[in-house]
Amino acid sequence: MRILHINTNYPYNVLHRNMIKAMPAGEAEHFVFAPVRKGSEPLPDTTPNVYSPVCYTVADRFLYFNKRRKLYHTLEKLLDLRSFGLVHAYTLFTDGDIAYRVHKKYGTPYVVAIRNSDVNFFFRWFFFLQPYAMRILENAETIFFLSDAYRREVFSHYIPSDKKESLYRKTAIIPNGIDTFWHSHVPEESVLENRTALAAQEPLPLLFAGTLDRNKNPRAIVEAMAILEKRGVKTRLTMVGKIKSKRYTERLLQAPGVTYHEPMTQAPLLEQYRSHAIFVMPSYHETFGLVYAEALSQGMPVIYTRGQGFDGHFPEGSIGKAVEADCPEEIAEAILTIRDAFPSIQHRCLAASQRFYWEKIDMAYMEIYKKTYGKSIREGDE
Repeated sequence: MRILHINTNYPYNVLHRNMIKAMPAGEAEHFVFAPVRKGSEPLPDTTPNVYSPVCYTVADRFLYFNKRRKLYHTLEKLLDLRSFGLVHAYTLFTDGDIAYRVHKKYGTPYVVAIRNSDVNFFFRWFFFLQPYAMRILENAETIFFLSDAYRREVFSHYIPSDKKESLYRKTAIIPNGIDTFWHSHVPEESVLENRTALAAQEPLPLLFAGTLDRNKNPRAIVEAMAILEKRGVKTRLTMVGKIKSKRYTERLLQAPGVTYHEPMTQAPLLEQYRSHAIFVMPSYHETFGLVYAEALSQGMPVIYTRGQGFDGHFPEGSIGKAVEADCPEEIAEAILTIRDAFPSIQHRCLAASQRFYWEKIDMAYMEIYKKTYGKSIREGDE
C-alpha cells in the first residue's frame, strides 16, 4: 500500500512525526506532504518520504481557495498522485480540501480528520465555507475525531439534519498518542506513595502545564484556589509554559501560592508531574490535550473541561474530574473530590495511559486504511 498523508501542521509539530514513525513496518509505504510557509522555521526532521516545499505565504491564509490551489498544484508537481491508493487528510478545511481535489481528479479514496482549527476557527467564522466542507465530508470514506466530545459538538452545531445520519456512520474516534518517553518512564510505587502523601498535606500541590493564555484558562485555577482558601484548604500552584500575554499573566503570577516556570523539556517536566498531586487545565477549547495523557502516564489525576477534547475518553471520576471552564467553584470541588479519593485513583490513571501508545493507535488507523485502500470513485461523485 502507498498512502499519502496531507498534513500542513506537520512541519511545526512533532506529534504526527511520532505517529508516522510508529506505523507498522512492512504494512504500507507512507508519504507525507507537509508544505512550509515562506519565512517560517519548521522543526528539523529526518523522517523518510516527507516532502516540505515552501509554497505559500502569510497573506495566503486570508485567501482560502487561492492558498489551497497553490498547495494542490505544488503537490501535483511533486508526486505522482496516480501511484497512491489512499489519502489521509489531517484537517478538514485545509488538508481535506487538497484530498478532495486529488479524489475528484484521480478517484483516490480519502479519510479526513476534524480538529480544533476546523471547529473553533473555520466552522465558527468561515460559515460561508460550510457547504463546501459538507461536500468534503460526504465524499470521505472515514471521518476521524480525537474524542467523542468533539464529535458531539460538530454534529450538534454544524452538520445539517439531513446529513447527520449518513455522516455519523462514517465517523471513528481515535485519540492522539504520547511520546515514548512517557511510557518508558513509568513511575515506581515509591513515586505513587510520595504523591499520595503530598495529597494528604497542605498546601496541596497543583500543576498546570500549557500556554498561559485565556484559552488554557489558568486564571480559573487561581480563582478556585482562593475559594478553597476561604474554606480553610490551602493549595499551591506551579504553572509551566509559554507566556503569550504579559498583561494577562501579570496578576496571576503575583497571586499567593503561585510559582511560574518557563517551558520545559521532557525530563524536568517529568519531575514536575511526579512532585505534584493533581494536574489542572480547564481550557475553553481543546481538541485533545496531550498534557492530560502525559500526566496520566505518571499516575497523576487530571481536571479537564467538560465537553472538550479529553472528556469522554474515560468514565467520569475514574481518572479525574470534568468541569466547566468558567466555573472556579466547580474546579475547587473537583480538587477536593480527587484529594479524598486519591489512593485508588492513581493506579487507574496509570492503567488508562496505556490507551495512548502510538503503536496501538496506528494499528487502529491501519485497519481503516486496509478497508478503504484502492476503492474506486463512487458513482455520482463530482
